[in-house]
Amino acid sequence: MNRFIHRTTFAVPAVVLSMMLAATVAQAQNTEAIQGGNTKVTFASGLAATLTGLGVTVTPSGLAEHRHGIFNFAATTGAIDLDTGLFEILHGGGLTFTSGTNKVEFLEFLADNSGGPTVVTALVVTNGTLVGRAPLFDLALPAPTLPLVPDKSVLQIDGIGVTLDPAAATTLNTAFSSTGFTGGLSIGTANLTLLLPWSHDHGKK
Repeated sequence: MNRFIHRTTFAVPAVVLSMMLAATVAQAQNTEAIQGGNTKVTFASGLAATLTGLGVTVTPSGLAEHRHGIFNFAATTGAIDLDTGLFEILHGGGLTFTSGTNKVEFLEFLADNSGGPTVVTALVVTNGTLVGRAPLFDLALPAPTLPLVPDKSVLQIDGIGVTLDPAAATTLNTAFSSTGFTGGLSIGTANLTLLLPWSHDHGKK
């Protein structure tokens, strides 16, 4: 299994993001700090065959895992406003797309819907060169019932649609001299579990 070797390169961006997210928590009235959790993504039927046809393999890295067809990404920090449903969630680990000697790494996923449509951005490394942070996935969230009500310290959001962002499709096509990746390509369905501070005020009895 491929493992990333560039972790020290990304330590500073992750710390900066954590500080920004902490500041968001301090400013919001009903915003909870995310203390852990995970996002589990089940690939869409046919996606594996599509990747095989393109000669591309996908493997997890770092805190990410792949078991029984499900990719699991650990949520490390962030914030969510229970009144509005707005959030920023940073995940550890990432994904590596490999074809022959070419490799594109996507690291430190940040899921964010605070600026409009929900997008997952990632740090992009192409063949060992840091490109920068760019959109990776677009998320389609189920319509929420507000305010969001955790079950004690756990907030669960299931049935999130995941598609490939056009910017990521361009990155992959360029790296692999391909035209097979397209924006809107169905990646699968995600289930999000967040661990929040336990509160008598918003926890279910």
